[in-house]
Amino acid sequence: MKFYETSFKDYIEAKNKHNIHKKNEQINNMENTIFYGPSGTGKYSYVLDIIKKFSNTNLKYEKKVTCTNDKQEHIYKMSDIHFEIDFSLLGCNSKQIWNDIYIQINEIVALRQNNNCIIMCKNFHKIHSELLDLFYSYIEQGTSNIYNINIYFYIITEHISFIPYNILNACNNVSIQKPKKQEYVNIIKNVCNYNKYKKKIEVVLDNSCIGNIKELYCIDSLLDDTQIDIFNIINNNIINFIVNFKNNPDYLQFRELLYDILTYEIVIEECILYIYSYFIENKLLSEEQINILIQNTHENLCYYNNNYRPIYHLERMFYKIIDFYNRS
Repeated sequence: MKFYETSFKDYIEAKNKHNIHKKNEQINNMENTIFYGPSGTGKYSYVLDIIKKFSNTNLKYEKKVTCTNDKQEHIYKMSDIHFEIDFSLLGCNSKQIWNDIYIQINEIVALRQNNNCIIMCKNFHKIHSELLDLFYSYIEQGTSNIYNINIYFYIITEHISFIPYNILNACNNVSIQKPKKQEYVNIIKNVCNYNKYKKKIEVVLDNSCIGNIKELYCIDSLLDDTQIDIFNIINNNIINFIVNFKNNPDYLQFRELLYDILTYEIVIEECILYIYSYFIENKLLSEEQINILIQNTHENLCYYNNNYRPIYHLERMFYKIIDFYNRS
């Protein structure tokens, strides 16, 4: 998302001006849908463009709504047809604030002539685990509730591996892929043509007064290069520390390595899978240890990010591997 674009209309106009998704999904009916893809692929603008089809005002109507309960206040945006909830901003009391927001949305839509609406769930991959367990019940209520309205969910997420099967089966799945290098090149050319630059692109990009295009050009030149993979670096550092823990039992350093998972917002489930796979595939753990490890991990994930700080559960899980590895 671009910080200077503050309205629905701005996002849609920017998408139409430089569209990197030529093959848009033909979604002509309101249905529960999951839109997933890597960060920075234009998922939000893509979904807004679809929602525009169902808006009588073409999303020109925009308003902010405040939901307040005993513990916190949450502000979200709405149009004549949809509501936007950012799940990364709901906080630790997300179950209660989400329920209050959902009831408030029902009350708002019940007063309208058009009793259909869409709830856009942004950053769904950052949903609290306790709320995720209950979320399917809200999807079920969407078309069969006491207010006699129809609520459809447009879920925007970077991945879907964490989403329960009941939610996946209740929604259509739309994959939004990362644009190819040539599409980025075309955007640069379109920007230059739009601004009526007469010189060659290389000459224009040397001009310091057009820094944005210069940034695009620099990004384009790096698209073919191998990028630093933070995910693999952090996980490999943790694996190396576990393997060498007996010779260098530095508890503070290990905590710093685990904090990197939180700092870079790495998906904990994928991190666990990567590290566990290393020890299992290399036969560094016995079958009995693997079974205990999986059971211990399940228990910790149930409480992960609840009540205690996340680092507490990360340490409990990974110190178990250290214990088993040093026994073998």
